[in-house]
Amino acid sequence: MEGVTCQRSHSLIHSNLTEQLYIIPMSKDLLTDTATTTGTPASKPTLKPALWAAIRKGLKSRCPDCGKGKLYRAYLKPVATCSECGHEWENVRADDGPAWATMLIVGHLIGPIAVAMILNPVMPLWASLIVLPLITFAMCLTLLPAIKGAFMAILWITDAPTS
Repeated sequence: MEGVTCQRSHSLIHSNLTEQLYIIPMSKDLLTDTATTTGTPASKPTLKPALWAAIRKGLKSRCPDCGKGKLYRAYLKPVATCSECGHEWENVRADDGPAWATMLIVGHLIGPIAVAMILNPVMPLWASLIVLPLITFAMCLTLLPAIKGAFMAILWITDAPTS
């Protein structure tokens, strides 16, 4: 069937793994900038933005659903519900993924700089040992909210299970 995709949902009920097949109408692939419709037999289908659109909104620390409401009420504490569209964010938990990705990105950026500073010293070693950790710390604190927003968008748009 054209315009229809299948999604498998796995649930553990009394230690028995049951498999149910849901047919979900979709307008296009998740990776395009068009909206997708998702749902289960018990619920009404809802319109979700495309994956990349949701990630872009999450990177801006905005609600991945509407793109207008704030995603955080504090530095990394998500809002219970979006102030604009009312979407609930309490159940979308990114856990350690954003911290891991942030350290991976910052490490790959700072590593070559540290090696270059050691091989071509432009400042004393003691100054490098002070400056590099401060830059690393600042980069991690700056990138972490954006990366967490992207992770929350990915978890929400793909309906991935969270802890």
